[in-house]
Amino acid sequence: MQRSDSITKSDESESNGIPVYPDPISTAQGVKATSRAKDFGILPIQKNQRWNESSVHEIPLFMNILLSFISMTTVANIYYCQPLTLIFAKEFKTNESVASTVPTLAQAGYAVGLLFITPLGDLVRRRGLLLAVLALSTLLTVGVTLSPSIIVLKALMFLLGAVSVTPQIIMPLVGDLAQPHRRCTVISIVLSGLLLGIIFARCVGAVIVFCSGSWKTVYWIGAGLQTFSFLLLWWFLPDWPSKANVVIGSSDNESLARSETYGSILRSMARLAVTEPILIQSCLIAFGTQMVFSSFWVTATLLLGALPYNFTTFQIGLFGLSGLLGVLVVPLAGYLIDRLLPWTGLLISILTLMSSQSLLTAVAKSHLVVPILGSFGLDLAQQIQQISSAGRIFA
Repeated sequence: MQRSDSITKSDESESNGIPVYPDPISTAQGVKATSRAKDFGILPIQKNQRWNESSVHEIPLFMNILLSFISMTTVANIYYCQPLTLIFAKEFKTNESVASTVPTLAQAGYAVGLLFITPLGDLVRRRGLLLAVLALSTLLTVGVTLSPSIIVLKALMFLLGAVSVTPQIIMPLVGDLAQPHRRCTVISIVLSGLLLGIIFARCVGAVIVFCSGSWKTVYWIGAGLQTFSFLLLWWFLPDWPSKANVVIGSSDNESLARSETYGSILRSMARLAVTEPILIQSCLIAFGTQMVFSSFWVTATLLLGALPYNFTTFQIGLFGLSGLLGVLVVPLAGYLIDRLLPWTGLLISILTLMSSQSLLTAVAKSHLVVPILGSFGLDLAQQIQQISSAGRIFA
């Protein structure tokens, strides 16, 4: 769904002079949508969360924080396994190289989900889509704990990664509904939840394994957190209409409505990938950033578990705290990017990424402070890049 070519300002606040922008969904020429009473024909929707054209559609701070928390609990699915590769090797009596493919498959599944599941956000109601992927990820997390072999574990981790795309469904939603002068700030709060989920998975997950003596405890707790997130989402998230039903124009007094199908959305993605310069540039930068980011964290357990560090699983988990400062910095970065040009944020992220990776490549084994500083720099660079790119794309 493409945003309106022009966003008109409504009344300006007399008290502070900040312009108030209308909701892009409600200011479309019309919305062919009806109020639903149930999700999936089974789950009742709270009356105050049902769609109606007179509702105020915005992202208040409480909802922003709630969506950030839900992003945290779901993205953690992909990263629980990163500090556990040595434990997987012992549990399933295989070598470390085979066990190290578990995080890789989780990331591969995540990429597949980004390609084939997130586009559904333009076709169906996003409340229902978020509830569906949360339910699936919860069930698959339970399945992971019951894995009888490394093969089954790999298959379930791939599928779990594919449905752990909740943050990527949430970010376009908040990007659509946020006022333009607050867009990067709102997106950065969601991204803070994503970053916190990564840290939670790496650090707290390993600590839980150390204290409980079983890696399965981590995934049971993860399933519980996702169940809680599902209930929060069901209770508080409003039911916005499908973007595929937004009326996009008129000709000879006849409304022209979007008639999207899943196939047409995938085709449009292929078209946009070669015709939109900003999107192409953002994708290439994101590809490089994620490649560098993942290459370090997928192998961090092997780095820290070998000489000269010889870390235990507990110590490897504590190492994940090196990215905690990024959670505090990212909202500030979003606030600043809202007041700068987004390309400035991209330049900062690229320079930070290059310097961090160069440091890790040159002297990662010289002193523990090097991987700590390097990992923090990689985390920060990735988040700034995502905020800046999202700000450019949704503008």
